[in-house]
Amino acid sequence: MNMLVNRYLGEKVIVTLDTGDKHQGILEDVIDPEYIGYVKVHNGDEVVFFPEDQIENIKPELLN
Repeated sequence: MNMLVNRYLGEKVIVTLDTGDKHQGILEDVIDPEYIGYVKVHNGDEVVFFPEDQIENIKPELLN
């Protein structure tokens, strides 16, 4: 797991992916052998899974 992801695990964040998509919610590690290297963001309405290597930036939700 990369240091940027480790820093924000369990926090409310805005994640920007290399596709330009942004996802807002709580950042969590995915603990499933089929999804090694994946993280998820959930906000109560949806849960989004994506590979860590697609993450371009992570910012705390409160700063935006």
